[in-house]
Amino acid sequence: MKHHHPGIMRRVMSFARAIIVYIFRTPFLKKIQKSHPHIYVGLAKRFSIHRFSGMPLTLLLLAILSNLLMLLDQYEDILNSKTFASIDNTLASFLYENRINGIAKFFYYFTQLGNEYVIFAAVLLMSGFLFYRHERYAIPGLLISVAGSALTVLIGKSIWKVHRPLQFAYYQMDSFSFPSGHSTAAVAFYGILFYLLIRETRKLRTKFILFISWLALSALIGFSRIYLCEHYLSDVVGGYMLGSIWLLASISYIAWKEDIIKRRK
Repeated sequence: MKHHHPGIMRRVMSFARAIIVYIFRTPFLKKIQKSHPHIYVGLAKRFSIHRFSGMPLTLLLLAILSNLLMLLDQYEDILNSKTFASIDNTLASFLYENRINGIAKFFYYFTQLGNEYVIFAAVLLMSGFLFYRHERYAIPGLLISVAGSALTVLIGKSIWKVHRPLQFAYYQMDSFSFPSGHSTAAVAFYGILFYLLIRETRKLRTKFILFISWLALSALIGFSRIYLCEHYLSDVVGGYMLGSIWLLASISYIAWKEDIIKRRK
């Protein structure tokens, strides 16, 4: 039988507060307080446990950075693995040999939802809508998600230079394969779009439906890239991981700005 301890979280918070107070009373930080008061105030705000823009945001940004570094490190091993290369090639060959023209045409049009021009147009429309709704603070968060993911996709392609499965491809593309830009956009852009929609609704059932809809959309865009043999499975998985990092960064920024707005009221 489980026993609940309502005072545990309170004790954890007290312990964290005691550690932070101890750190800021050290001679080194006291010298900074006297010589550079602005830096000291900035550090104090960054490690505050009473607001989202303090310790929670700091830890979240560190988690995002560490996940990005792990992604770079782990995928170096994955892309050089003969096992994963065999899985990628076997799946691409199987889908090519069993491709149905009608389904391929459907996925060809569906995959355009992750096209860079479609995403660019959608970002402009969404920014205009947020401006009209007087939610301008969310626009930089949207741009963080889209621009950040697009930039890291370009960097990733230039670093790893993985070639596409051109011998199986439904249509030809010139860029490198890893990571999948469409899959990254499916998570990063459509993730923030659905997050803003979920935030606006009050019904839990509607929130759940929107969340499942985003998962289904992301899964179908990723699968369309594999089915059309424009990407390998590892490219799509890498895109999902990369998009998730930028989605977290975007949500963190928006939540931080909302926290500031609430405290001003």
